[in-house]
Amino acid sequence: MRVTNLSLKHQVASQLQLSQRRMIEAQERVASGRRIGALSDDPVGLSRSLDYRERIQGLEQYQENVEYGTSLLSLATSALADTELLLVRARDIAIEAANSSNTEIESTALLEELDSITSQITVLMNSKYNDRYVFGGHDIDTPPFAKGIDDRVFWQGDSNPILLATGPEGMRTQINIDGQTAMAGRTAMISRGDADLDPLISLTTRLDDLHQGAGVTMGSFEIHDREGKSAVVDLVAANVETIGDLVQTINALDDVDVQASLNADGRGITLTDVTGAPDPELGLMVLEVDEGTTASELGIWEIAGRTDGIVVGRDLDPRLTEETDVELLNGGEGFDRGEFYIVNGEAEAYVDLWGVENVGDILDRIEASGVGVEAEINDQGTGIEVHALSHGTALHISDLENGSTASDLGIVGTEEEMDVFSLLHELRAAVGDGDQDASNGLIDGLTDAVDSIIAARAGAGSRLQELELSAGRMLGMSMQLELAVSKIEDVDFAEAIVELSSTQSIYEAALATTTSVLQLNLVSYL
Repeated sequence: MRVTNLSLKHQVASQLQLSQRRMIEAQERVASGRRIGALSDDPVGLSRSLDYRERIQGLEQYQENVEYGTSLLSLATSALADTELLLVRARDIAIEAANSSNTEIESTALLEELDSITSQITVLMNSKYNDRYVFGGHDIDTPPFAKGIDDRVFWQGDSNPILLATGPEGMRTQINIDGQTAMAGRTAMISRGDADLDPLISLTTRLDDLHQGAGVTMGSFEIHDREGKSAVVDLVAANVETIGDLVQTINALDDVDVQASLNADGRGITLTDVTGAPDPELGLMVLEVDEGTTASELGIWEIAGRTDGIVVGRDLDPRLTEETDVELLNGGEGFDRGEFYIVNGEAEAYVDLWGVENVGDILDRIEASGVGVEAEINDQGTGIEVHALSHGTALHISDLENGSTASDLGIVGTEEEMDVFSLLHELRAAVGDGDQDASNGLIDGLTDAVDSIIAARAGAGSRLQELELSAGRMLGMSMQLELAVSKIEDVDFAEAIVELSSTQSIYEAALATTTSVLQLNLVSYL
């Protein structure tokens, strides 16, 4: 087949154009730094790259959500921290008002400070971020706390959680703190030291529990009988821990003829001189050793001498413990071991105390009622208190018809929970009236309020940590995806430069070869 010069020229021109196009494409890749300039360059790679970019955009939105949630929770944490400090000061005021009588000027100053505390807490709990009330839940336009009648501050916010998408696969984080829960204060409580169950002592009563838990000094005392004989009782050496140990130690003394027993009224210790031939000039004496106070604290100190040979000890006023026998309650009269009715919110039950032997059994029966309450001995060690385990409920305890079980235990009544602002309102009233007992009764409630704030701060802290971890994950995933996009779209500059050099060389060689073979001159090109 004969190849004409024209046909050869067409083929050579086509090859030159192909080489030139490849060289130009290589130049564009080096200049732009991108491997894919058009869909036709790598359809599969470009499709993967677009998918990665879409995922990166989603991660960026998650990161924006995390930043928003972090800012919101950080502001809430700061407000709660300041609120905690203010409540601690309010508790200090309650302690001060409970333990001292203030002058009118001092009371006025305390009232002004309490007003300031209430106002500051109100402002803090109505904090806003980007025109959203931080503690108001979904109700972003209404202040969650507002002042009503009698200057009482009340809750009007929304308690529902705000959940924000903070990661793929349905990952969501609550970014708000429920203001009502944070300011809940103490739950409904019946009997906070109002009732004194006045237990008697027994042989098992511990010396540590005497005098409402103050106990006695573990020292020594000296007994002198009516024959002039004496003996020293060392509580430490004798390892005395209970009233029974003390009685046994005294009764075992060989040097004196004295016997110890419980008082007839069950409130103290009686010492009886059983000497066969007492000296009428001598009396039974109990003296301190080395200026100690042990005998006095045991209620048996007797320096004048009892010629009748009997020392009746004073009331040792033991505190209530879980081991206290129920027959010792109410001055030895016990209580009606029957049933009583308890309601906590929507839960209700009848509590049967038949067969209980000690105070611990009573507490266990109440807690086992299934209505969500906790029963314990009050801080004063004088009575039983029952309180709801959850916020937002009212607690009610009453006797059954013809019964007195709950009344005998001092736990009859109906109580609502007291939030922070109610506690502050009641404290202001107590300080204004100079009511020390009322101020004292609010100390535990304010402690509970501080605990509620601490719990809210802890919740916010755990969510901030969760958001921080989420931000780290999102950043790592974004970097991996961006690296994957780069591998698909970006050129390897070393490889691209080598390719550019190669295509330029090929093009220049093709031009030279074509000129030589076809013997082209300037006229031919024209």
